[in-house]
Amino acid sequence: MSRSAAVQVNKFYDHDTELALLGGLLLSPERMALLDTLNAHDFHDEANSWIFGAMQSIHANEGNFTDLAALNAELDAMGRLTDIQEAGILTQIVNLHPSPHNLSDHAARIRDFADKRTLYLEARELMIKLDNGDYDNMPADIIRDAMVGKLRQKIATPEHLRGKRIWSMDELLAAEFPELRWIVPGLLPIGLSCLAGRPKLGKSWLGLQIAIAVGTGGRVFDQKIRQGRVLFLAFEDSARRLQDRARKQGATSATQVTLATDWATFGEGGLTRLNDAIIRDGHTMAVIDTFSRAAGMADQRDPAQMTMLIGELQDIAQTQDMAILVIDHHRKSANYAPDPIDDIIESTAKGAVIDTAWGLYKERGKQGATLMIRGRDLEDRELALQWDGLNCCWQYQGEAGDIRDDTLKGQILAAIDDLGTLGELATQTNIAAQLGKDRGNVGHVLADLLNDGKIVKCEKAGRQQPYRCTHT
Repeated sequence: MSRSAAVQVNKFYDHDTELALLGGLLLSPERMALLDTLNAHDFHDEANSWIFGAMQSIHANEGNFTDLAALNAELDAMGRLTDIQEAGILTQIVNLHPSPHNLSDHAARIRDFADKRTLYLEARELMIKLDNGDYDNMPADIIRDAMVGKLRQKIATPEHLRGKRIWSMDELLAAEFPELRWIVPGLLPIGLSCLAGRPKLGKSWLGLQIAIAVGTGGRVFDQKIRQGRVLFLAFEDSARRLQDRARKQGATSATQVTLATDWATFGEGGLTRLNDAIIRDGHTMAVIDTFSRAAGMADQRDPAQMTMLIGELQDIAQTQDMAILVIDHHRKSANYAPDPIDDIIESTAKGAVIDTAWGLYKERGKQGATLMIRGRDLEDRELALQWDGLNCCWQYQGEAGDIRDDTLKGQILAAIDDLGTLGELATQTNIAAQLGKDRGNVGHVLADLLNDGKIVKCEKAGRQQPYRCTHT
């Protein structure tokens, strides 16, 4: 490897994380069983790789690698003991004051860096061959497909990236899951979401507005969001119309949004093509406008077909750890109370499978609208929106309702009171455990309740921050 290549590869490496994982294992060797997808070659530092390999070998033989004499003996058998001692690795581990509680996060980071090093080296090998003229007589699309296939075989589907589907109770309780990730904090999480409404209300405008905000790292409803790559499948719009709308909403050439006006329907290979594009281009979000056109000849009144089709979309979003937002229609009003799940047109199976439902409701002739949001992992919300004709986007006007007992805000207020009655600290962690809710989502709602003056912070107990309701 050339010096310049070595410098680039060294960017994909965190020395302290590797040492912290080794130190955490020395404190809690039983956690080695949770790291069965981590390999010694995933470590960048050779010395760290040797130590982890020795630990794995001792653990596999039901030995105790926290016994330094046993660990040294294994390293000596590998012919690496002298190198380890000269490098002073064990001293560095102790000086880091490691903890066993973040081992899963450390392992995920180490694996991620290992995958990035592989990506870089494979891409560099391809560039060298292109520069040398090795592929002069081969069409570019064949080179690309061969490269993608090669990378997939190497890193796209390692075991740790596949969604685990079967858990023993012991595995489930011991697992350390990352907090729920959001495209729009508190409103649009990773997973499959649906934005629906009656025709010509501005759903496509809103979908494009969100896509451009993600592609620029802009704002959605007054919230700053993280920049990412977006794929926008426009089944009903021409390139000319998309250009006009994108310009009106302030998109620039630097906006990381790819728009497609020609895409196979899901029954004709469109789903496979979507999954391939997400893997190849690293999209953090995809918008499908509209679901009815993307579904093609599928019978939307058939619950079995819709469960399978929507389920495949959801599986792509969850497996690739990204968000898919499908734009759909509402059925004609039957004078019932509006419900963003029940109102989705045709089969009720659609609403049963999606993770989050956005329903856009607007009276004809009026600028204002209500966006009702329901989801598995978020608080029910009703947002007041106003159409901004100058910038051709929806502007957030605030919440469209008060706190009710059946919302997550109401549940959190009740949980704070209940924990206080039980003599327990009403911390974010304890509240989430009490309600069985995602800790990160509870944190977002606590921040809202603080801003609203519904709760206040109590004196800290060590590092723990408890809260109390202002009405008590």
